[in-house]
Amino acid sequence: MKKSQLRNIIRESIKQLINEQPSPAWQSFGLFLQQNPSLAFNWSCGQPDWIGMRKYAHYILSLNNFQSPLPNQPCNFIHQRIQHFTNLLTQAGPNSQNAPIWQCKLNFFNALAQQYNC
Repeated sequence: MKKSQLRNIIRESIKQLINEQPSPAWQSFGLFLQQNPSLAFNWSCGQPDWIGMRKYAHYILSLNNFQSPLPNQPCNFIHQRIQHFTNLLTQAGPNSQNAPIWQCKLNFFNALAQQYNC
């Protein structure tokens, strides 16, 4: 077996392990959404062929910001992301090709802000 094949197998195995073992922040967010159905949003972000929002959310919630003992974390990060996606939507306008995905990500961070009382 070639080294490149072995690397690909290892990389795929790691991805599968990550997907099988959700972070505590991911589990907490899922529970928060269940308890607050008014915050539920469309995971496809209005793009039937785009399945990346769950993966994106899983990735975001696995970042150190959500395991940090520092005060104001993850709220600083959440507020930065809210500002980022608000700016993108404002600058590009609602007719931008990426607007539905940016809006979905903004909704995700707004839900996180509520969950973490930011």
